Amino acid sequence: MPNPRKPAAGSARKQAAPPPPAREERSLAVRREAKAAFERVLSEWRELGKLDLPAVRRIVEEYVLLVPGDAKQAPPDLRVTGEYALAHPLNMLGYCLQVGKAMGYSGNDLRALGAAALLHDFGKEIPESHPDREALARLDDHCRTGNRLLVELCPGMPREVAEAVRDHHERTDGRGPMGSKKASDLAAIIAMCDVFDSRVTHHPFRGATSPHVSFRLTVNQGAGFPREVVDAFCAAIVPYPLGAPVFLVDGRRGEVVEVDPDNATTPIVLIDGERADLREDPGNRVCDLVRGALPI
Repeated sequence: MPNPRKPAAGSARKQAAPPPPAREERSLAVRREAKAAFERVLSEWRELGKLDLPAVRRIVEEYVLLVPGDAKQAPPDLRVTGEYALAHPLNMLGYCLQVGKAMGYSGNDLRALGAAALLHDFGKEIPESHPDREALARLDDHCRTGNRLLVELCPGMPREVAEAVRDHHERTDGRGPMGSKKASDLAAIIAMCDVFDSRVTHHPFRGATSPHVSFRLTVNQGAGFPREVVDAFCAAIVPYPLGAPVFLVDGRRGEVVEVDPDNATTPIVLIDGERADLREDPGNRVCDLVRGALPI
């Protein structure tokens, strides 16, 4: 099992300088536009049973340009907040593109991964309360439902996208609704990022786990994912990315301005205009994100 505190060999990030203001502004603008566009996509799907595939492709393309292509460059904060059915797919898009780029994906392969990440829960009904046995059965079947809907409604959709949606709950050890051990790497990337974001995101019927705990729990499930996907996840995903508003153990609030690749729970944080290096404060660390603090 790889060390979740340390990226895969050859892809370690150096301590990154704070991103330029233009990059932060671009990230914020892209996320705002993507959230509004995907909200329209979901509304059209719910009301008309129609999927605006060109809009999906535009959202994916904007995120492809936003995610750094250099593994040594720490990613910006790509999260959005709000309704789970809206925020979760967009957060998945950012995570999956980061992992895909760490694995060397580019061009159409990267865009297919992004589309599958954004649409992975296309056939899922999000329960408002803890699901009962009947609701759990429907949840287990949402992968097949999403695959069928994409095949029927989007004849121009690449086959690998629909297949990744179908297989994103399968595991290499045979656990999963269909018991398949032969899911694609696209499906495996989505599967691993889905486990992480499902833990770190508030659901209608349960709360969220802190990102660093979610990260470690996800990596500890690595036996269900291909080794190369686990290594790329460890290299690409930062629990507390640049620009993220965070709470410290001592109760103070700050913003992440520098990431330590060897220990993502001890970044450099800007607090009241002053930089605090948590590596020099053994008794302190980030304990969680500031929930709901994002302006999107």
